[in-house]
Amino acid sequence: REKDGVKFRRVIKSRYDPNSRYEHTEDIYQRIVDEKVTAEESFRRSPATVSYDQTQVKALFERARFGDIRLYSQFTFEPAKHDDNVFTVLAQNSES
Repeated sequence: REKDGVKFRRVIKSRYDPNSRYEHTEDIYQRIVDEKVTAEESFRRSPATVSYDQTQVKALFERARFGDIRLYSQFTFEPAKHDDNVFTVLAQNSES
């Protein structure tokens, strides 16, 4: 902060287990005054996220009764390629 010279730092640690498909995270937030850490908080999430492949995601959306499920490559509107690990899902709520 410019008014009092206090700085804040966030340190992120992440571990991914390919067998369980879970990501585990730890976030450490520090307040720094005169180049010294004066306060610190740590937050752990285990699991923090879970990874799904395209087939699993589509099945989850179908089970949740979504319709018109579309998978796009990464963060584009290009159709997802079979080997895309990063993809975006758009679907329509079939109850509305």
